[in-house]
Amino acid sequence: MEAERQLDLKRFPERYDHIWEGGYAKAFEGAYFAKLLNDAKAEGRIGLVSADPLLPVRAFFDIGGSGAQADAMAIWLVQWVGQQIRVLDYIEGVGQVLAYYVHELRARKVNPICYLPHDGINANNITGKRYRDHLEEAGFDAFTIPNQGRGAAMMRIEAVRRILPSCWFNEKTTEAGRDALGYYHERRDEKSKRWPRSRARFFFKCERCIRLDGNLL
Repeated sequence: MEAERQLDLKRFPERYDHIWEGGYAKAFEGAYFAKLLNDAKAEGRIGLVSADPLLPVRAFFDIGGSGAQADAMAIWLVQWVGQQIRVLDYIEGVGQVLAYYVHELRARKVNPICYLPHDGINANNITGKRYRDHLEEAGFDAFTIPNQGRGAAMMRIEAVRRILPSCWFNEKTTEAGRDALGYYHERRDEKSKRWPRSRARFFFKCERCIRLDGNLL
């Protein structure tokens, strides 16, 4: 049994934690970030992580749809602290109006700088206002991250691999998001032939923001 455990640890690190340590059930063979998440756990970077009250908190959005069957909207709350990326919280919902997420942000008693994907300048299907306008009217500073064009997916994945070793996750509030991140994989859906969606895309925006900011890494 011990020899089998050591073999799995060496040859299949992406599934080791799930099989032997009760770790990520969704981090299976082919997942891009499973090993990095296991490394974060082994290195003590998943645990109690608190915000620095003197530094800004940033909220990264992945915009979903407004219907009950639409894609989920996901928000990650993050803070740069020195060379650390502190991943503080994760919010997700399906079919909720934008006011719901504004309430969730305010309930956490933070006033984050909001970063939206390029479609954040599109009009909301219900109100006719831009997502960015809604957030600014609610009192948040909001920015949109430019579309990086086609063919950038693999470059983004490599960029995420570069920043994940600097991430410290608050365990209790980010579990659902970490599961989604562990699920992000190379397999294609056999019906649609499209890459599966994932809340992992927050890290694409986060890495882009780091490069634009120039103050980290």
